[in-house]
Amino acid sequence: MARGVVATGAEGSATLKWIATIGLLLVVAIPCLFIVVQAIFPEFGSGSFAAPFSMFFKTLADLDLFSLAGNTLLLGVGTVVCAGILAVPLAALRALFRVPGALIWDALLLIPFMLPPYIAALGWIMTLQPRGYLEQLTDIHLAPLLFSVTGIMLIMGLNTFSVIYFVLSRTFETIGARYSDVGRVFGAGQWRSFWRITLPLSMPGLAASLLLVFAMSIEEYGTPAALGRRIGFEVLVTGIENRISEWPIDLPGSATLSLVLVSMALVAFML
Repeated sequence: MARGVVATGAEGSATLKWIATIGLLLVVAIPCLFIVVQAIFPEFGSGSFAAPFSMFFKTLADLDLFSLAGNTLLLGVGTVVCAGILAVPLAALRALFRVPGALIWDALLLIPFMLPPYIAALGWIMTLQPRGYLEQLTDIHLAPLLFSVTGIMLIMGLNTFSVIYFVLSRTFETIGARYSDVGRVFGAGQWRSFWRITLPLSMPGLAASLLLVFAMSIEEYGTPAALGRRIGFEVLVTGIENRISEWPIDLPGSATLSLVLVSMALVAFML
């Protein structure tokens, strides 16, 4: 009887694995495969496999690609720095101290992440631009900061810091309860225990959240499109949009740029 139950459980587990694998292939692998095929075979949309790689290497050799990739990398790293500077101290305060109305603060800090990036960017434009809401109230505006690379990083950091905050605050709280109290028993102060025990043990969670923010920032279209184009700051996602929205439509080129974007995320993951 027990052997039959074990066998049934093993068969159910194997079935679930197959279902998960098939689902992953349908959701991720097949769309990626079509992008790869479109990048290699420029006439694939017409049902032809002629002239393989004819547009692939041409796109990679385009000098604009280096500018787009460099701007994308700069934006991703800058957004991670801005989000980390804001999220790590808030997560530490949330985990180490009894913050009044902590659940309310959690809900409020989740709002920027819930807003669509393009809508959030438009809100900042309406507030900080000349004759915007801020100037109507204070007679000053922050348009030079808003329409700059630094401003784009700050806005995207404000949109994504919630990811780091929620991961780290829970990690800090869990590790503090288990290990940090032991250090305090042996004479370490609260902050010394945090720097010597809690923070080092939280590094895997910090690294994962920073990687997620980096991936989100390099693939985001809304904020770079709303703010970057006004100062000529183009990234890979806006470059992809330009190739599929302007005539002549360049599907192989946009697919190639998509592969470059995915490669950047994979390299960051492996690092």
